[in-house]
Amino acid sequence: MADSGMMLQWMLGLLNRKIIVPTDFHEQCQCVRNMLKDDVTGLVDVLTDFAVHSATVDFTIETNYDKLNELFHVWSLELNQAYPTLPIGLKALAQEYFKERWQGSSFPVLKIAEWSKYGTLLLPTKMVFIDGSSIYADDKNASDELRVEGYDYYIGDKFDPPYKIVADKYVVNRPYGRWYDKYPTPYLIKRGIYHN
Repeated sequence: MADSGMMLQWMLGLLNRKIIVPTDFHEQCQCVRNMLKDDVTGLVDVLTDFAVHSATVDFTIETNYDKLNELFHVWSLELNQAYPTLPIGLKALAQEYFKERWQGSSFPVLKIAEWSKYGTLLLPTKMVFIDGSSIYADDKNASDELRVEGYDYYIGDKFDPPYKIVADKYVVNRPYGRWYDKYPTPYLIKRGIYHN
C-alpha cells in the first residue's frame, strides 16, 4: 500500500511540473544541450544519434574526367587531416553537420579555415562547423523590413570586426527557418520534443 501512495505522489508531482519553452534562440540552445546531457526518456539522444548515423552515407563526387574523379576522391579522404584531434574526411564533416542540425542549435555555420592546391584546383582543406549557439546576429538596419540579408553574424556577442562571419570564409545555413529569419528554431524545440 505504501508503494501505491508513493507512486501517486510521484505522478502528481509530474503534473505540477510545467515545462516552459524559452522564446530566445540562445536559451533554447541551452535547453537542448541540458536535455541531451541528461536524457531521462532514453529516447531523444538515441533516436537523434540514429538519424545522424543514417544520414551519413558513403558518397563520391563524380565527373566525366577520371583524373578529376581521382583528385576529388583523394581530397574527400584527406579533408581536415591537418587537425590532429578531428575525424578526417568529407564523411566526418557531413556527420558533424547533421549533429549540429539535429542535436545542436540547428544553425550549422561552416568555417573554411584553409585552402590548398590539388592539382590545378584550389580546394578547402580545413573546414569545421562552429557551435551554432555561439553565433549572434546584429541588425543591419533598424527598420522592420524583412530582408534575406538583414543581419550581420558574429561568433560571440561582442560584435567586433574580427569575429564577423564573412561570406568568403563561412557558409551559413538555417535549415529550420525562413531565409530572412534572424535565428533558426532548434530542431528539438521546433518538433515539440523539448516541450513533451
